[in-house]
Amino acid sequence: QHTSAEPFFIFWAPRIAHGPLEVPLAEMEEFSFMDYPKRQKYMAMVSWLDKRIGGVVDLLKNRSMYNDTLIIFSSDNGGPLGSGANNYPLRGGKHSNFEGGVRVPAFVSGGFVPHFRRGSWHSGLMAAWDWYATLAGLAQVDHRDHRAFKSGLPLTDSFDLWPALSTWGTDSPRATLVLGNTKGGYHGRHYGDTVVGGIIFPPYKLLLGVSAGYREHLGVWSSPNAPNSSSFDSINSLEEPVCGRSPENGCLFNVWGDEGEHHNLAKSNPELFLKLLAMANEEQKTVYSPKRGQEGDDERFQASCSTGSTEVLQGNLFMRPWLA
Repeated sequence: QHTSAEPFFIFWAPRIAHGPLEVPLAEMEEFSFMDYPKRQKYMAMVSWLDKRIGGVVDLLKNRSMYNDTLIIFSSDNGGPLGSGANNYPLRGGKHSNFEGGVRVPAFVSGGFVPHFRRGSWHSGLMAAWDWYATLAGLAQVDHRDHRAFKSGLPLTDSFDLWPALSTWGTDSPRATLVLGNTKGGYHGRHYGDTVVGGIIFPPYKLLLGVSAGYREHLGVWSSPNAPNSSSFDSINSLEEPVCGRSPENGCLFNVWGDEGEHHNLAKSNPELFLKLLAMANEEQKTVYSPKRGQEGDDERFQASCSTGSTEVLQGNLFMRPWLA
């Protein structure tokens, strides 16, 4: 119903490629050749999403709006191992700071994209939250929160990537990317304080395990045809390698040349390891950690979720993340 004479902005966050694994039966039947139910459902979910996105594109074209539209597709995390996903050739998956958990598919499309950039790619560093400054820049809006800055809060960690995406030879303005985690890692994600779990300083990446014994979750690789009936069915039993705080037991990778994180450089390049460790320690000093409740305080944790859900159902259109 939107008139093509006025600009518009739509944010669509479909839950289809997410648990629980549910999809219309007709979509499932298209993947009946698969004998592993979780993989069959997951592929059917992605296929359903692909068709719905195609429907939006067709509508834009039919209404003569496509040529002036910028379409952004971006995932929030890697596929969940044990739930039908496959991140090959990357290591790890959702709930992990290995590349399989944090390197995700993203692209821009639509008639707004310059012709000479269509079908190309950009290898610069970018975070999902950089879309904020990128879209603000396109709308000619200042993305910085100056009131918050005057109150002592840091400026928004977001960069405008449109110059890099829309031209040739323009580098990404993002020089580093801090990887977050929670104290206790995957096992403490409901209650743990926010901590720095690593840092990417192209082309290198430092990983800091935050579970007991400096372990990092999901340090495994999927085969090209996984998952199948011979694959693991639960992530709880998967390997958690040590990613400690010294070159002897640390984790350092060249993720531009070794995207699968097969070759640990920590021991062979201790100076670089210690440099990135110092950068991560400096970032830790200003980490913001919301109140998630205390470990074992299930009542408070559930109260946070139920309060937010109630607000949404009552039409407030937003959900506060945590109780004060």
